Amino acid sequence: MKNYLIISNFYRLINDKISELINFESEVIKYDLNIHDIKDIIAEASYNSLFDQGKNIIVYNCKLFSNSKLSDEDSKILIDYLENPNPNNIVIFVGSENEDSRKKITKILKSNNAIFNYNNLKYNELNEHITKYIKKNSFNISEEIISYITKSSNMNYDIVCNEIDKLCLAFGNNPNIDEARRIVSSNLTENVFKFLDELSMKNHAKAKELLDELKILKVEPATIIGLMYREYRLMFLYKFAM
Repeated sequence: MKNYLIISNFYRLINDKISELINFESEVIKYDLNIHDIKDIIAEASYNSLFDQGKNIIVYNCKLFSNSKLSDEDSKILIDYLENPNPNNIVIFVGSENEDSRKKITKILKSNNAIFNYNNLKYNELNEHITKYIKKNSFNISEEIISYITKSSNMNYDIVCNEIDKLCLAFGNNPNIDEARRIVSSNLTENVFKFLDELSMKNHAKAKELLDELKILKVEPATIIGLMYREYRLMFLYKFAM
């Protein structure tokens, strides 16, 4: 099976999983479903590369497997390909919305254990990913420090990794808990949500001030955008349910 679906709001987890799945000897082609058509993507996946070395096709902003509706034509094209994929190519669909298990396209991937959903991670699941990240980078960080950073970052994997990188850059690969408390911003998440609050109330001057603070703390723009997406999505769902 060479078709996969990655679901996550965490950019680092997405990139980590993509790195595990792709063939590094093959060409990497990226698509965005906000721009490109599924027909063009499937056409690309159906054909071999010039020298039959295979292709890695990564499709971002994919809502096809969630509650988003597909036309009958697009659904048939996608189902036909998923049932009879090109064995030379790898296709990785990436989205942030949970899969709809009722859809046939979802059932096909699920039957092949090809769906990786990293939304709503529990503490122990998140801890496994953090431990893997630490080992990959040869950091020597205690469970106490991991727990402190994770809680300070409101269990946001992207922010946790950013804070670990900052800590080890400042104090080397074997920091202690006192150094962690000095370098890791305990109010980091609070600042992010304050920024979102000020932005939603159109207090642009205050929002700009908080954004500048987040830049100083070296919070990745992708992390802030991810938090904004989740926060506004929850607001929308709450309003819709009222």
